[in-house]
Amino acid sequence: MAPKLTFCLAAAIASISQAFVSNNALLKTVPKSSTAMKMQFGEEIKSQSVPFLPRNPVLDEYELAGDVGFDPFNLAKDKKTLLFYRDAEVKHARLAMLAALGWVVAELFDGRLAAATGTPDLLVRPDADGIGLAPSLLNGGLSTIPLAYWLVVVGLTGFLETQFAKISDELTKQGKEPGDYDFDPFKIWPEDSDAQKKMRTREIKNGRLAMIAIVAFAFQEAVTKVPVVEETPQLFGLSPGERVIEADIGQAAAESFNYLEYFLHRLHLI
Repeated sequence: MAPKLTFCLAAAIASISQAFVSNNALLKTVPKSSTAMKMQFGEEIKSQSVPFLPRNPVLDEYELAGDVGFDPFNLAKDKKTLLFYRDAEVKHARLAMLAALGWVVAELFDGRLAAATGTPDLLVRPDADGIGLAPSLLNGGLSTIPLAYWLVVVGLTGFLETQFAKISDELTKQGKEPGDYDFDPFKIWPEDSDAQKKMRTREIKNGRLAMIAIVAFAFQEAVTKVPVVEETPQLFGLSPGERVIEADIGQAAAESFNYLEYFLHRLHLI
């Protein structure tokens, strides 16, 4: 299981920088002309992702990033439904990428931050190094998180979702792709249309992988009772000979609050 989780984790972390990139390009409304394709090949077009099922023709109405014809239950009944599902997918993909990163960072640093600041450690069953299981429905530990945190999270989420629902309707009317909120503070969104398409495809693919990864994290820890950061030694694990050095570095980082140095060390970058 560890190699698969390692791959998921690496891809999820790498995708965070592109999670909220603006999609300024207008949504392409030129049909892919599945009818012409059917006439050319003389047979029904099959889904690329599920080859034994026919492709939902509604998917051909718009050219969306990452489209591999995955709609086995034909949930996209029309254009409006298709764009609604894409909007939901983009939101969940971005949230999953943040969650996958947050899960790992929490397991690496919550214990040491708590020790350095004299606050309670919220990890489940932390070890002597301050590394434990992330609180979750399956791991437990959610009851130890302050009520104020939940109130802020639920309230902010509800507010943002209400605002995004209003914006999403306007985006589709303007012909923009779902998820385009003009959020590009670092100006990394390219001007070239082909480069924009590649970036949108990277975002949605990494987001889909992150959704799988965060579910895998939860179930893996629930079954093995081993933190993800210790289950994936290729990224975060330590050999027996490194543990003494790690203890010294971790203590020094906690004393000086230099957690960036410690994080890079755990990534084997320094």
